[in-house]
Amino acid sequence: MRTWGSMIAFLAAAAALMVCVTVSADNVYAKPRSQATPMAMYDSIAACEEVRYSGESPVNCVVTNIQGHPTLAVEFANEPSMNAYLGEFSERIATPFCEAANKDNQSAFFVVALKNPRVGSVSSCETGESSEWVTLDSLGQSN
Repeated sequence: MRTWGSMIAFLAAAAALMVCVTVSADNVYAKPRSQATPMAMYDSIAACEEVRYSGESPVNCVVTNIQGHPTLAVEFANEPSMNAYLGEFSERIATPFCEAANKDNQSAFFVVALKNPRVGSVSSCETGESSEWVTLDSLGQSN
């Protein structure tokens, strides 16, 4: 089991990957539910890429491998955009991503971050546990 300290270090690595781009989630969310679930990890990755490269929106999505674990990271411009998109994003992309990882017995993570303010949280797909929200600008800085 990962400690909260290691989850925060993991979050720092994920935060470093989030680029400052804005993309659209509209065409991903337009899919009927029957096509959105069940979904393999490959489909979640494709949906994330579709979000990332599809236009203007306060959402950025990336799937990567951090510390040997598949990781789905989403960044929202601010709290209102997170409130508007996170539920739908979780239902259509993050939950199927985690379900596929769990089915394949892969330890995987889902990261949620905000651009303004720069905060984030990491969740374990396996346990469903989430870290507390931490300030991303302070991660990785020496005290």
